[in-house]
Amino acid sequence: VTGDKLQQLEARLEQRETEHKREQATRNKQFMVMHKKHEALVYALSQKERIEGNYKTQIAGLQQEVADLEEVKVYFQKQISQLEKRLHDERYEDREKNLRIKLSNELDHQTKQLTEVRRLHEVVL
Repeated sequence: VTGDKLQQLEARLEQRETEHKREQATRNKQFMVMHKKHEALVYALSQKERIEGNYKTQIAGLQQEVADLEEVKVYFQKQISQLEKRLHDERYEDREKNLRIKLSNELDHQTKQLTEVRRLHEVVL
């Protein structure tokens, strides 16, 4: 092997080592980028799961509130129904009372007229 040949081989070897180092550096950078992306995805996934858990808890709480409000609604509907019935009954009782008063007044009036007619009849006789 001549000196020129040796220099050429050393130069090619050095060039290959440089290329190898450059490729290794590129792979290292790509690995770091991928590693960072992986870490970001793992973090994002954990955040997503935490947020989903919070939403599920909130949804369960809201569903319970809706169920409680439905119970309250049914209770108040029953109360309203009972109050409407009482109001109807009280109105009926008031009408009946007013009618009795009118009938009593009319009976008193008719009785007075009859008494007056009898008195006049006796006077005439």
